[in-house]
Amino acid sequence: MESTNEHTESTHTDKLNALCRLCGDRVTGKKVKDSNVKLCTSFSAHILHFYGLNLAEDIENKHSKSLCLKCYARLTALKKSPKPPETVLQNAEILIEKSSAIWAAYDPDVSPKQCATCSHYDGQKKGGRPAKHAKLTKTTKETFPFVCGV
Repeated sequence: MESTNEHTESTHTDKLNALCRLCGDRVTGKKVKDSNVKLCTSFSAHILHFYGLNLAEDIENKHSKSLCLKCYARLTALKKSPKPPETVLQNAEILIEKSSAIWAAYDPDVSPKQCATCSHYDGQKKGGRPAKHAKLTKTTKETFPFVCGV
């Protein structure tokens, strides 16, 4: 999804649902496709217990319904452990505090750069291999002989 200059409710909702509800990272990527996205609703009791988030109070156009692979794995591990360590629960609180600034309801009067959710989505790295440097041409060698070793 590319960023556009228009801030419509559908683009805001698409960007919102492409972010993880717990950490705010992108949900989909190279390894995780749209069909494999996990939903928060299947873990609502565990999210309430470990993270203190009541998903019943979530606003539809303000909060995401998806979980990233990292948070899904963390939740399944917490679910299996009889008593999670205190540090894990403290880290969960910190994670929720950091991601709480991301969630913003759709406002038609705001540009995508001013919307906290859309700007967070657009600001995240797309990932992948960086572009290769352009090959040196003859004009570059003539202009910068000290760089090319000529």
